[in-house]
Amino acid sequence: MVAETQEEMQHMVNVLDRTCTRWGMSISGGKTKLMAVGEQQPGEQPPITLKGQALEEVESFPYLGSEVQKDGKMEKEVTVRLQKAGTIYQMWRQYLEATS
Repeated sequence: MVAETQEEMQHMVNVLDRTCTRWGMSISGGKTKLMAVGEQQPGEQPPITLKGQALEEVESFPYLGSEVQKDGKMEKEVTVRLQKAGTIYQMWRQYLEATS
C-alpha cells in the first residue's frame, strides 16, 4: 500500500484488516513490514498498528527479486547483482576449462 501520510496509512491498514476479517482471512502482523520513503516529518511519529500490535518499520526489503531501500539508492542491489554475476561467470569459466 502507498499513502501520503501516516494517518492515511493507518486508515488503509484498518480497512484492509476489516475486509480480510469479513472474508475469513487474517493479516500476519509478524510478517507485515512498513517502509517510509521520502521526507519524514520531524518528531516521533506513533507506529502504524495492526490489531494493537506495532508493525515493524524496515530500512529495506526484497520485492520481486530486487532490494528496495528506504533512501531510494540502488547500491546494495547493484552489489548483490554483481556478486551473482561473478558467481555465474566463475561457474562457466570452470566448465569451459574442463571441456576444452
